[in-house]
Amino acid sequence: MLTEQRSLRSWQRAKLHKPMIDQIKRFKYAQPFEPFDIELSSGRVVRVDTPDHVAFSEFGAGRVSILNDDDTFSVVSGLHIVNVGKLQRS
Repeated sequence: MLTEQRSLRSWQRAKLHKPMIDQIKRFKYAQPFEPFDIELSSGRVVRVDTPDHVAFSEFGAGRVSILNDDDTFSVVSGLHIVNVGKLQRS
């Protein structure tokens, strides 16, 4: 029973982040590509300057890897992505 509950919770989580992941994929593969932003639940906004700056996990669905300007990378859960697009800069 506990295993079934965990599976259900995982499935429910997958449904929640899928729209954001799909939106990031649309921006990444758009022709012509235009830079875009990913806003996280912490308020941090990450800029994606080229398609090579974002990748998707084959294992652990719902995770996005983002290459930062300082050559480090962040792995973000889709549950923490609150907005995707060309966001207003302050």
